Amino acid sequence: MSKIGDRPQVTLPKALAGRHGIGLDIAARLRLFDAATARQRARQADKGTPPAASRGWTRGALYDRHSSHTG
Repeated sequence: MSKIGDRPQVTLPKALAGRHGIGLDIAARLRLFDAATARQRARQADKGTPPAASRGWTRGALYDRHSSHTG
């Protein structure tokens, strides 16, 4: 059963977290990100949609930003 602790945090059962990829290390999360990007590019190619323009950030920056906020 999940619960809310003293510091508004939610504790999930390990099986549920694993099923949804929560708690993976950075390398695993980047592999999932790359796989999702490849699927999106394939969908765009099937529809003839041009690739999205640069967003001004990189996938690595997402994790660098996160790690700098956790102390």
